[in-house]
Amino acid sequence: MSNIERMYAVPSSPFSFSPAEVAQAREDLAHAEREAASATTWSHRTRAEQEAKSLRARLRGAEIQQRVEAQHEAVNRARPTTMTFQAAIERGVAEGRYAPCRPYYVEQATAAPTASETELEKLQAEAKQLQAVVDNPATPQTVRVKAEQRLTVVRLRLEQLEVALHPVIADVTKAVNALVAKSKPKRMCVGNKAELLK
Repeated sequence: MSNIERMYAVPSSPFSFSPAEVAQAREDLAHAEREAASATTWSHRTRAEQEAKSLRARLRGAEIQQRVEAQHEAVNRARPTTMTFQAAIERGVAEGRYAPCRPYYVEQATAAPTASETELEKLQAEAKQLQAVVDNPATPQTVRVKAEQRLTVVRLRLEQLEVALHPVIADVTKAVNALVAKSKPKRMCVGNKAELLK
C-alpha cells in the first residue's frame, strides 16, 4: 500500500464482509445451530445459542451493508458528461426538484414605476410644503429631521417620474444643472452680442 493510499484510505464499515467471510459466517452459524441442538448441558446449549444469535446479527448487518454499498455505487456512478450544468439545473426545475433561480434585480427591472402627471403634481406640491417646513427656523428639530427624510424620498420619486414622463428633457436638464453646479459661473453670456451679466 502506497503512502497516498494510506493517507486517503476509504473508511469501511465493520459490517463490510467479503464473500468468503460471509460464507465462513454461514458455516459457523450452521455449526453453532447444530451444537445448540445436540448440547446435553444447559451451559453448552446457551453458549451455542448465543453464538448463533451473534452470527445471525452479523450476517444481517452484512446484508444491509451490501445493499447500502450497492445504493452508494449507484449514486456515485459516473454520470454522462454530455449535459451541461445549466441544462441539468433546467431539467431539475422542469421536474420540480429545484426551485427556479430568479435574481433579485429581475423584478426591479421589469416593474418600472408607472408615471402619471397627477402624481408628479402632487409630489411637487408636497416637496414645496416639506421645503417650507425645513426652511422655517421655528420648526422643532424632530419635525425638521422627519421632513428632510421625507423630502429626500419625494425628490427621488420626482426624478424618476420626470425621467419617465420627459426622458430627453430630464437628461438635458440634469446635465446642464450638473455643469452649472460644477463650474459655478459668476457672470453669464447672454444673446448674440455676448453681453456679460453680473
